[in-house]
Amino acid sequence: MATAQAQRADRRYDGAMGCHTEILHGTRARAALFVRGAFSAGSVSGFGGAVHPELAAGSTDVEESTETSTRTQLAPNWNVIALDDPVTLMSYVTMVLQKVFGYSLAQANKLMMEVHNSGRAIVWTGAREQAEMYIAKLQGFQLLAKLERVPS
Repeated sequence: MATAQAQRADRRYDGAMGCHTEILHGTRARAALFVRGAFSAGSVSGFGGAVHPELAAGSTDVEESTETSTRTQLAPNWNVIALDDPVTLMSYVTMVLQKVFGYSLAQANKLMMEVHNSGRAIVWTGAREQAEMYIAKLQGFQLLAKLERVPS
């Protein structure tokens, strides 16, 4: 598998330099400079009197170490937070929590009292897209709600 990967190459022509560049792919990338036509390691003709630094030093190989790593990470969770509203009736908030989230009367009352006493309550936690949908539903019932990322 590694030898097949090391043999794969990209070959590009560089008109300004008058040469082909070949890049070999693999765990150790090796770039080889192939001189075409106008100049070589000892010649400056056709290049305006300047010599490419690699050619002047007599080296046509450049060794470069490349590493690739892959890391998988779960998407972060988001909190749906209901905020206190001094105008909305507590019984209405309880009814909305039951309708939107399917909570029992006891659970909806507990969350409503937390909102009333502390000014806010986390009513749901999960994926961002689902959380945004719940925010829209709560706002559709004229309740104040916001979205917060769960701290890592």
